Amino acid sequence: MKKHIFLILSFIIFISTLGVCESLASEDTPKSWDIHSYEAMIHVNTDGSVSVEEYVTYKFNKNYTGVVRKNIDAFAASAVENISIHHVSEVNEEDIKKSKLEQIKSDAYEVLYDQEYGFINGIDISVDAEEKQKTLVYKYTLYDLVGIYKDMALLEWSFINKEDGPCLGDISISVHIPKGGDVELTQAFLQGVLYSQQLQDNSVVQFDASLMTGEDDLRLLLLLPTSMVAEGRKIIDNEITEQVLADMQQYEEMIGQARQAYERRQLTVKLLTILSCVFIVGVLAFLFVKYDKDPKTGIKKTYVNELPANYYTPAELGVFMNKGRIREDYIIATLIDLVNRGYIKAESQEEEGFVLSQNPETDTKDLKAHEQYLLIWLFDDFGHGSTNISTKDFETWIKDSSNSQRYQYKYNTWKKLVLDQADKWKFFENVKRAKLYGLLIGVVAIIPGVVLYTMGEAVKGLVVVGLSLILMAYSQFIRKRTNFGAINNVLWRSFKNYLENPLQSDLPKPKLDVWDRFLAYSIPIKGANYIIEQIAKLYGSDNLTTESLFFLHRDNMDKTKAWLDSMKSDDVFGGKFLGAFSLPQLKKITIDKKG
Repeated sequence: MKKHIFLILSFIIFISTLGVCESLASEDTPKSWDIHSYEAMIHVNTDGSVSVEEYVTYKFNKNYTGVVRKNIDAFAASAVENISIHHVSEVNEEDIKKSKLEQIKSDAYEVLYDQEYGFINGIDISVDAEEKQKTLVYKYTLYDLVGIYKDMALLEWSFINKEDGPCLGDISISVHIPKGGDVELTQAFLQGVLYSQQLQDNSVVQFDASLMTGEDDLRLLLLLPTSMVAEGRKIIDNEITEQVLADMQQYEEMIGQARQAYERRQLTVKLLTILSCVFIVGVLAFLFVKYDKDPKTGIKKTYVNELPANYYTPAELGVFMNKGRIREDYIIATLIDLVNRGYIKAESQEEEGFVLSQNPETDTKDLKAHEQYLLIWLFDDFGHGSTNISTKDFETWIKDSSNSQRYQYKYNTWKKLVLDQADKWKFFENVKRAKLYGLLIGVVAIIPGVVLYTMGEAVKGLVVVGLSLILMAYSQFIRKRTNFGAINNVLWRSFKNYLENPLQSDLPKPKLDVWDRFLAYSIPIKGANYIIEQIAKLYGSDNLTTESLFFLHRDNMDKTKAWLDSMKSDDVFGGKFLGAFSLPQLKKITIDKKG
């Protein structure tokens, strides 16, 4: 049961952390979309114009409705014409340029103009809310973009600028020089990315790039012989080659340093993430093996058809088997056990429930503290000194909201007495230090996660923080059984296994007169329903009329089941959770024949 609670708690903590991180991340996101991938083809024409075809794949945040803005670097051009916009209706995964396109009508987008100079500088396109990803194709021609200098011609142009945002995926750009031109006579440079590879083939310069810096535009510089753009009109009376090459050399040094810094950062992130996760998982494994895993007993779990132990009470058994948790139905288990041992007499009421009365011939001084307290609570307090009480009346009293405060006080007092008595058996080892160390280490382990998040690695930071919280939570639920407790645990689980499937066991059927005793001890291990369901099949309904049975007597079976159902555990999870995080005080442990 503890493991289930731990898993649920860990899941809640993890999801809550995820929600917080996603919320923080969304606040840091400046746009409602990002560029998932980018592919462009440009054709340099002999008149100095450039024909552009861009495939831009956008990913939208949540249910974004509005416009996507594509900025166009047209400042150096004399005009932007032949504008057409399409969207990819059927994607060709092998070559996106072979995808099926549908042209977008002109009323679905708006061409934007620079307010000061009047040239086209962008396009706004409407996007529907249900679209999570969309590939748009922009086609246009930039006239007089290539400058013709004395020594060489220069094409300098930005594909993606800062306002568009960096491309998070792959970048592919192909530059086609005029027909008949020798590509080996050109010099091409791509700025704004950490990594790029240039390939030259016939009349095409191909760039494959990744990781935009986020600080620079994605910019192309192409030096080509003036003879390739012989019809160009933008003549500049100056030389440009030496300046461009010097600038590119300086840029390469700068981007090389940025690349090294990025790689150092990535190595730091990788090592911090791996070491943090390995450390936390290692601590979890250590806590489990050292402080949570029960010692091996060498006893195989099979079937046991007798009580593994009767020297501790059903309530103490419940504390042991449920690792410190007490349920309200332990009260019923204790009362049935006291009836079985003769301290209480029980009679069946004509309508519902049972009438309980103390046996004056027994000495309650031999009982343990929680048993004595329960008798005083029922007969002296609830019963106002009466010798007889009705289980049905007690059930009604519990459910009366006016008695809730008094009942809770009595119940909590009884719980404490049960816990104090169960502690004397040394069912569990003292793991106070492990709980404290697990909590402290978990707190410290959160720090790398926070550092990773502040470095922009939200997912990795979330993983580390989530694991740290799991460590903190898990450490508060560890509770290792002693060798004595582990042996008892296996035997009681084997007993429950028998109760669940008595017909499948080769063991001989126990005598009928032990089953009321079995019933008392089956309640803490959640096996009472098995007995009620299986006993008639095991012995036959007619044999359940013997005087050796009372609670499992055929005439009382329904009343017993109703009594058990009337007092199911309603301990709230919060109480369990807060209790788990308390650090128990070490007690001087002694054992006598009472436990």
